[in-house]
Amino acid sequence: MDNRIETVVPVQDDSEVFSGLCRWVTLGLLLMTSFAWLVAFHLFEPMAEVLGYGFFAVWGGALIIGMVGAFFLRRRIWGFEFGTTFLFLVLYSLMTGLALSITMMPYSQATVAQVYLPLVGMFALMSVYAQFTGHGSISGLGLLGLAVALALKLYLGTSWAAFALGVLAVLVFLGLTAWNIGKVQETAAKGEGRKAALTGALAISIGLMVCLAFWVFLFSPSGRHEK
Repeated sequence: MDNRIETVVPVQDDSEVFSGLCRWVTLGLLLMTSFAWLVAFHLFEPMAEVLGYGFFAVWGGALIIGMVGAFFLRRRIWGFEFGTTFLFLVLYSLMTGLALSITMMPYSQATVAQVYLPLVGMFALMSVYAQFTGHGSISGLGLLGLAVALALKLYLGTSWAAFALGVLAVLVFLGLTAWNIGKVQETAAKGEGRKAALTGALAISIGLMVCLAFWVFLFSPSGRHEK
């Protein structure tokens, strides 16, 4: 007679994990975009008066630290404790927001809203949808992002160029989500669904910092337009 006792590890439903991932990404995006918008449109001038060119040193430092940290952390984050992962998500969201702020400055606030609100909207809506229906997918996430981008285009009356930038931002986040979803599911299968969702959001945030660095280096805009 076999007296061995099997240990059953509770595995969360995929839709619950996906909903959690979208929820954490929404939080990170809200922190990132709010801080970037605050710096770009309200704090830049007073900070520039106080710091002078030191502001750009702070901005460049955030970008460099974020890039270097990305290469050191991208594989290690899956072994972090929940609290440590949450701390890094907040930190990376704020650093990315600071780095992102300078790319917002040449544009009007309506254009910035057209580019970034679809990201917040698609993850927030998918989080709710997956939570209550038990269904969630990356393709559905993309459709939500495009729908929110089009609705904003019609409501704000922004240019088609701004709409195209919003679609590009949606595609970048879809790519980052698809890139990390396998590791999220693998970690969730070990019974760590809540931690997997949070770590996936951090991985997406770190990936965004790398994409942002390349964007800044390749397309450094100057001069305000689209007022």
